[in-house]
Amino acid sequence: MSGSDDEERSDGSDSSQATPAQQHFGVTRGTGRRRDRLFADFMGQTKTDAVTAMALRQWGQKWNVGTRHSYLVTLIAELRRRNVKMQGDVKGVARAAKIALVAHKPLKAVPLTTEDVERAMHRTDDLMIATVIILMWKTAARLTSITQLRVDDVETDGETVRMTFRAGKTIISTGAYTLWARVEHERVHEWIRQRQTECRYGDMMFTKTAEQLYRPITKVIGAPFAIRSFRRGALMTLAEMDVEPADIRLISRHTADKGLYGYLDSGAASRYEQNRILHLTDQL
Repeated sequence: MSGSDDEERSDGSDSSQATPAQQHFGVTRGTGRRRDRLFADFMGQTKTDAVTAMALRQWGQKWNVGTRHSYLVTLIAELRRRNVKMQGDVKGVARAAKIALVAHKPLKAVPLTTEDVERAMHRTDDLMIATVIILMWKTAARLTSITQLRVDDVETDGETVRMTFRAGKTIISTGAYTLWARVEHERVHEWIRQRQTECRYGDMMFTKTAEQLYRPITKVIGAPFAIRSFRRGALMTLAEMDVEPADIRLISRHTADKGLYGYLDSGAASRYEQNRILHLTDQL
């Protein structure tokens, strides 16, 4: 089984049943569904009433290295939220999975380019899909973040689109934040104006969830690209333009270069750092 820490497909459960605890700051409905699913899977496999580090370690072996750490951390958080007592070195189980993840080099999504995005725009007549594609590319944002925008959090002024993100994975570490993008595609502005005309305050900007848009967008961009190709491609495009990592993080909202480097091939794609290091090492 393969997984992604950026996007998650629907498991068919009703997101409206998410508990208040699952809807608190930083926890999206998708995260709530994943917590419930992993909790049910683990408890269904556990043979005893006691939750032990050994049971968690054995359960974690079900998943590949790329998803094991994420699933274990999510499960442990849910067990704590439900006040389930755990025995043994639970932190050690998560730590071992983290070490295995760092040592493992999973296949990364093939990065999109500006030209690839433009070709994708010509392949769809769907205003909503076209808008999501452009906003993902222009903001290097995750699909789940874009689809949780509300109509009152998006404004257009000429060719500039302002977006305030209040939900999604990124706000767990940053809180709500605002990004601006220069958008020349009139179809995007048309969709935004249309939704603002027909919707009430607080309504969602997009009528479909990330899970519902995953396949249609993947079909539009075509192989070998994936949804994660938007965020990785946008950040790599900026890095290749001699932009400081700190400036790139204004868009990506990584709190440190370490997270950003995961998208930039361990920093190898950073033209700015290459030039700075060459300048320094020329003195040796």
